[in-house]
Amino acid sequence: MLEKKDISKLIFTDIRTPKFSDEKEIFSEFPPGGIILFHGYQYPGINIVEEQLDSKQNIKSLIYKLKKEFDNPLIGVDFEGGKSVKRLQSVLSVDSPSARELFLEYIKGKQKDVCSYLKKTAIEIKSLGFDFINGPVCDLPPTYSNCYTISALDRAFGSTDDYLDVSNIIKDYIEIFTSQGISCIAKHFPGYGAVKCSSDAHSHSPTLDAVSEQELLVFKSAVQAGALGLMTSHVLFKNLSDDIVTFSKNAVLKLREKISYNGLIFTDDLTLMTTGLLNGSNYYSSKQILDNTNKHTDENISRLIDNAWKSLNAGHIIIARQVGDTKRIYLGIINNIYEKLSSDSSKIKQLLNVYDKVKLKSS
Repeated sequence: MLEKKDISKLIFTDIRTPKFSDEKEIFSEFPPGGIILFHGYQYPGINIVEEQLDSKQNIKSLIYKLKKEFDNPLIGVDFEGGKSVKRLQSVLSVDSPSARELFLEYIKGKQKDVCSYLKKTAIEIKSLGFDFINGPVCDLPPTYSNCYTISALDRAFGSTDDYLDVSNIIKDYIEIFTSQGISCIAKHFPGYGAVKCSSDAHSHSPTLDAVSEQELLVFKSAVQAGALGLMTSHVLFKNLSDDIVTFSKNAVLKLREKISYNGLIFTDDLTLMTTGLLNGSNYYSSKQILDNTNKHTDENISRLIDNAWKSLNAGHIIIARQVGDTKRIYLGIINNIYEKLSSDSSKIKQLLNVYDKVKLKSS
């Protein structure tokens, strides 16, 4: 019979403050499998940038404490570079170019320069104590323009026509980072490159007719290069399922078969409104919809807890931020999964076995 401590290994989360006072008691009893520092966001009343990751020494000290206190979880950072997801920018010795900027240099014949930058960056990130990053982005917009969510802020390397070159830079990116001890969770499987800005995948679940074969080839390249795992997109594909990929076991089975992949799949953040949470019109409001000041708090927490179960049942490791009451959300997720587990928990045990092997290899 699985214990609650086993279930907590399948949850990757974050902390609300650098002293992690809200989480300490619960995480000590039920340590998460991973902790992701979503550096750069304003939580209610907490400036994560200034308080948590403002210097190399602070980061090293924080990661040391987290590993010591909570049974050595994998520690990661949401890292892409560029204008948008520019975590660690204040402590890295060089500016972090966007994926698009890197790619344009790469296809100009400056592959050695790009690879040199990637190696230097991976070495620096590892020196801080991190085990993995959420990246690189494998999504491909049909054309590179501001019409598409993933290219509007230069988060994508290239467009659909560039898929072979993108596959090559993704391969180099992951192999270089992995060689320096930083594992990569490639995102957002199976791709949401075709999602337009008018249907921002951060604020509500977009629907696409079909998965892009070119994007699948890029994800296959990521897998072959040794990615730690793949992160889902909260997108509904009509040719796969009547639910978003994050919640659909059948969709994921079909996709795994297409790219010959048996490794770990992680959800994108379950606190995003794309998963059906209420009362928000944009990405940033998702930070407030689970705190106790919102009229939809109880319903949202209930939905989040249920969504975590659906995600795990689909075979995914859960990523959910601490954007509300830790006892109600984190412990609620664990208790709900524990209650719903049948006597036959073999599939969950298989997922735990894969996680344990990956952790041993990555930490």
